[in-house]
Amino acid sequence: AAEHAAPIVQCGSAFERHEIGVFAPDDVESATPLPERTVGELRLRGPSVMRGYWNEAELTREAFAGGWLKTGDLGYLANGNVHVCGRSKEVIIVNGRNYYPQDLEWEASRVEGVRKGNVIAFGTLKPSYDRERVVIALETAVASGPEREALRGEVRKIVQQGIGLTVDDVVPVDIGVLPKTSSGKLQRSKTRELYENGELMARTSARKVDTVDAVKEVVKSQIGYFRHALLGGSPGRKE
Repeated sequence: AAEHAAPIVQCGSAFERHEIGVFAPDDVESATPLPERTVGELRLRGPSVMRGYWNEAELTREAFAGGWLKTGDLGYLANGNVHVCGRSKEVIIVNGRNYYPQDLEWEASRVEGVRKGNVIAFGTLKPSYDRERVVIALETAVASGPEREALRGEVRKIVQQGIGLTVDDVVPVDIGVLPKTSSGKLQRSKTRELYENGELMARTSARKVDTVDAVKEVVKSQIGYFRHALLGGSPGRKE
């Protein structure tokens, strides 16, 4: 195994009377299962797998390929056990080669100053771009200025060395800025949307303003408390 290879969790095998197959995403009839340890789209079939959407014939056609339910997940089989690699719609394609965002995030998380588990990699493609651009957004406690610029350079370098991919933009943000679900899961598509709309760094600025305002309120409260203690009277009443 490669020195810095990211481990892929083994998720077990299919239930009795059910099947899990791995197919090329463009195999519209699920005609040719891929060999073991070959990454493709995970597809399911069996008695408990849904048959379709109620009164939604078009959605049903899109959800199946040759009788197999398309999960949209990428993975592979090894000794009959499933290993999930990511989501097909999240794959970053550069020069015809597929890159999995989890691999980029793993490499970026190795950099000192990057908050572990709070890194999001994604591709973005606008009409003005000649190809899909690679972006890594990450949370850090490193202060703004030269230190953050150095952090950006280090992330680019380690991803280039580990994966052989050039990162177009590294976006360091304050802790707590990256969008998460109510259960704390990072939201990749939301982060991409914020980045493309120029709002990701604005969230950082807004959070800093909120923090400054909160500090001001604490200071005002403490001044009122000591004023009351030294001079008497109500802390909230002007004498």
